Amino acid sequence: MNMIARTFVIASIAGLLVACGGGGTNAGTGFIPTKFWFGFEAWNPNTHRNDIYLARSNGAEDRVLNNADLVGAEQPSFSLDGSLLAYYKLLGNNKAGIYVMNVDNGNATKIAEFEADQSTIFAWPIAWSRDHGRLIYIDPRGKAFVINVDGSNPLQLTPATFGVYDRSARFSPDGSKVVFERKDNEIWMSDSDGGNQVKIAGSPERDYLAPDWSPDGTRLVCVRYADLKVELFTMNPDGSNETKLPVTGRTRDINWPYWSPDGSMVVFEENENGEERTLVVVEVATGKIFRWPTDKDRHNTSWIDRP
Repeated sequence: MNMIARTFVIASIAGLLVACGGGGTNAGTGFIPTKFWFGFEAWNPNTHRNDIYLARSNGAEDRVLNNADLVGAEQPSFSLDGSLLAYYKLLGNNKAGIYVMNVDNGNATKIAEFEADQSTIFAWPIAWSRDHGRLIYIDPRGKAFVINVDGSNPLQLTPATFGVYDRSARFSPDGSKVVFERKDNEIWMSDSDGGNQVKIAGSPERDYLAPDWSPDGTRLVCVRYADLKVELFTMNPDGSNETKLPVTGRTRDINWPYWSPDGSMVVFEENENGEERTLVVVEVATGKIFRWPTDKDRHNTSWIDRP
């Protein structure tokens, strides 16, 4: 991590971060995550809008990013070192853009623009490459694009064929592959230039959603719906060796699992009985969980690699 980013994340630069409290529960499992931080979006009762927060993975030191340029930002996504923030934003005149903000100084740059009316809902997250040099985003038509962080070399991954659309795309750790969810709730894989697209999971009996890579590139984690059950599963990148991820304390309506930078944990969103979405961290080796409180509607989570 560069010194500017580390200084920001550790010291909470004056004017950018406002403390908000926090804390969660280990649900009796004895597991409390202490490594890493999260960036996420949540309803702020003080500003009466969704704001962007930083917090430790156990919910401590909950802080909001206080920057006027982030009003109206959607699907925020932090780079792994926490120094950069990407997000969608409606621009008016039936346009929307992708922005990248330097979190240290608050400067934001528009790197892409596309058609989008004012009712557009950006449902799919932006994803970073691990070297922070590229992004994947999904436009309102469901077409996935890879673009350099400076806005150069945009490349459409999704075929232009009508009725084919993608969502929830993620780079492999080495940046050579992309895994994504395609229509009909299937998981597909391709080269990062869009070549060699192949379906690896999905059938009429089983839906697979929101895949993400393990940091060593040897496994995928995803949500699987089958037999009226929703579960977290891991699999090899070719779709073989599906393994249920044990989770202590059954959860309902889970989505968006993301692997921690060291591979020891997975965070996912939970919404049970119509309550606010919250975050649950599961220890991969044991299935023990740490559940965040439901005081905020927390979603769009990014791991940030710092002590």
